[in-house]
Amino acid sequence: MLTASRRSQTADSEAAAIFERAHDAWSSALASPDLRSVGRALERLGVGIDECVRETASITEFPSTWRRLEAIRNIVQARHDVAPGAFERFVLGHAALRSEDALRSAAVSTTVKCLTCAGLARVATDRSVLDVSTTKFVALCKLA
Repeated sequence: MLTASRRSQTADSEAAAIFERAHDAWSSALASPDLRSVGRALERLGVGIDECVRETASITEFPSTWRRLEAIRNIVQARHDVAPGAFERFVLGHAALRSEDALRSAAVSTTVKCLTCAGLARVATDRSVLDVSTTKFVALCKLA
C-alpha cells in the first residue's frame, strides 16, 4: 500500500516526465524546417516572437483579439513560402515553452497540470492545420 508521501512522489515524477516529453516535442517541432521558415519570415518582416507570444496571452473568441496575429500570419504567408498552419504552430509552440514555469507553479492539481501539458504536447506532433480565427486555436492559446 502506498503512503500519501509515496503517492505524491510518484505523481511528481510522472508530472516531470510529462513536462519533459512536452518540452522535447515542442523543441523538436520548432526545429522542423516548416517552423524554422516561419521564424525566418518573421525576422525578415521585423516582427519578434515576443510580440506574437504576447498576442496569444490576450486572445479570446472575439475577432478583435486575434486580428493582429491573423494580419501577421497573412503577411508571412503572402510573402514567404510557409505551409498553412505553420505560423499558428510556431506561435503556439513558443507560447507553450515560455509558459512551462508558470504551469509548473500554477495553483491547480498535478492532474490538471499534466492534462494541460499533455494536450499541448499532442499539438506539437499533430499535423492538423490550425487557424488563428478558430476556437481550437484560441483554446490552445489559453492553455499555453
